[in-house]
Amino acid sequence: SAVAEARERLKQLLDSLRSEGIVAAGMIGDPDPYTAIMNAVDYFYISEIVISTLPEASSKWVADKLVDRVASASNKPVEHIESGVGAGAA
Repeated sequence: SAVAEARERLKQLLDSLRSEGIVAAGMIGDPDPYTAIMNAVDYFYISEIVISTLPEASSKWVADKLVDRVASASNKPVEHIESGVGAGAA
């Protein structure tokens, strides 16, 4: 049921983006963010990558240097956005 729920959330997100005129595609990815991003780079035409994390002090992804590793391996522009205090999970 987790996969079905993830598919529904993805569909809702893509519908919302498209209704705003944003060209977007998506897929259910690997639970490891680095692997998921690199798979997407291989599967889709991607002009840039946006990674949203919790604030630096509480983000495992920032501590693991996810943004730097993705930028180095993908050869794509990578923008890192930190969520505000009290926002959802990274």
